Amino acid sequence: ADARVRRQQVLAVPHALTDLQMCMKTAATLVTTAQEQAVAATQELDAAEREDFLQAWGDGAEGKGLRGAQRGVKGAMKELDDRQAKRRTRAQRDELDRVLLDLMALYRDVLAHQFGADDPNRHIELVNGEARADIVRLAQSSDPVSTMRRLDALERARLALAANVAPILAMEALTVDLRNPDLRYAVGQ
Repeated sequence: ADARVRRQQVLAVPHALTDLQMCMKTAATLVTTAQEQAVAATQELDAAEREDFLQAWGDGAEGKGLRGAQRGVKGAMKELDDRQAKRRTRAQRDELDRVLLDLMALYRDVLAHQFGADDPNRHIELVNGEARADIVRLAQSSDPVSTMRRLDALERARLALAANVAPILAMEALTVDLRNPDLRYAVGQ
């Protein structure tokens, strides 16, 4: 149920991009949501690792030789914290990639509609058949060239995330490109 709601929110993104302010707000929402989902996905594992770590280092134990061992705990704890932070970052980027893939599927459907997917002589199934009305609206509000440019923008965002570009910057550039895909080409990429 949560995944379905998340997907519906993602498929609503193109309609939310009414002006530059909404592009920035939508980008921030996408990044914040991905960050929250990453924390939720890794929280239990992080807590279990931390507990196991502390227990392995003798947390709560008493005795003569434990003071020396406790000195090494800070450095090892820092390493654990760094590993967990990297895992959260990876989970956030993976979530953003899922968003991008969902949007790519949507624009694939838009392109299919623009090339006659509704023609009874062709049998092209839509990935997002439940969003047919939105797909038709998007298809009628642009042309296939603009749709391809939007797909290119989605691929650029995926590449940017893979190259460790700050997620907010990648999503802001994406939302602006989705709102007006021809702008980048008007100024020469």
